[in-house]
Amino acid sequence: MRQQRKSECRKYGEPDDHLQAKFIVKDFLENKGYDVKLEHPLRIANYYHQYDVVGLSDKKVKIVVEIDDPFNIHKWRHKYNAGLAYAAAENNFKDMEKFVRLNKDEVNGEWPEQELNKIKL
Repeated sequence: MRQQRKSECRKYGEPDDHLQAKFIVKDFLENKGYDVKLEHPLRIANYYHQYDVVGLSDKKVKIVVEIDDPFNIHKWRHKYNAGLAYAAAENNFKDMEKFVRLNKDEVNGEWPEQELNKIKL
């Protein structure tokens, strides 16, 4: 099953459940009054990352949301990259108030409110 998921990502890009979770978070933030960008890039020196969902207020990044896959969350490489992504966001988005990682299966599940409440605006 895992190999199938990997090949789907390579062939078709972003998995549907990840994309669906991003749109759920996007709608949630828009309902709270934020301007929202999907796939917000950050380029610095030798580092490039696209944050899944970013909530802006007055054209300043206030909330950064990363959607995680529960299959990858415990791998050391994922933890390392997650740390880099957080540090880069903290250093470059000076007005950032919140950085949140959400589980895509929970966001797409029966009770997404429980996962979305982690954003705590």
